Amino acid sequence: MTKDNYFYTMQIAPPAILTSLVKHFLVLENDSPALQHHRLSPDGHAGMVFYYKARFSAFSNTGPVHPRSFVYGQISQFHDLASGGAIGMLVVVLQPYALQTLTGIPAHTFTDQLISLPDIFGAAGSQLEEKIVLAENDQQRLQHIQHFLIHKLQQHPAAGRLLTAAMAHIQQQHGLMQVAQLTQALHVTERQLERQFRAHVGLTPKQFLRTMRFQYLLKCIQQTPEASLTRLAYETGYYDQAHFIHEFKQLAGITPTQYLTQTRLLAINFMQLPA
Repeated sequence: MTKDNYFYTMQIAPPAILTSLVKHFLVLENDSPALQHHRLSPDGHAGMVFYYKARFSAFSNTGPVHPRSFVYGQISQFHDLASGGAIGMLVVVLQPYALQTLTGIPAHTFTDQLISLPDIFGAAGSQLEEKIVLAENDQQRLQHIQHFLIHKLQQHPAAGRLLTAAMAHIQQQHGLMQVAQLTQALHVTERQLERQFRAHVGLTPKQFLRTMRFQYLLKCIQQTPEASLTRLAYETGYYDQAHFIHEFKQLAGITPTQYLTQTRLLAINFMQLPA
């Protein structure tokens, strides 16, 4: 749990029954009245968002305000958001392969999209949205969401062994591998793996490996901020400086140096940018 100036963040582990679906819950609150610029970069996870105070909007003069609650898919590039006032939100960060289990809809449908809960779940989504708005505290919000998720988990089977084995292997290697190495380790064809990732993850295996390598790089930077960026780049699979900077700018929208010196991190893939 952290409280950095106006921003408050708290990460909460899921109950055992939901670990196949949920990585963790994240509470974010911001009481700053000023307009603030935030950036979300790919992290390999889809999720659900519930606002119980003011909401984020796209960072532009005419940017639409987010729905009160929504499901979001994997993102393949960074997205900019704006906040101002008393933001309050609870995020359900899903396991990489869990979106299809939760919704019954192929995960690629959600990639780089956000769709309101009522549009996906109908009356049940509207009822959950209302319960979150009326809840008095985080504990009540979590109870409502967990009850909803357990019900959905009972309706749809969890991802099969191929996906869970793939994720375990990728996480063990921090994404530092080629697709061919993954198919060889899993004893499947590239086409079989592509189909499974498209349906359950929403990214191709190559895109997902790229994202996980980038996340590993960010973790290394955070854990050893005094280390040379060039050394960390080579250790995390970037074959030269130009490749490293190009990849970083594509996924984060800024250079590695700017990331270190000009941002405030609110989560591994969520940062506040200068005004």
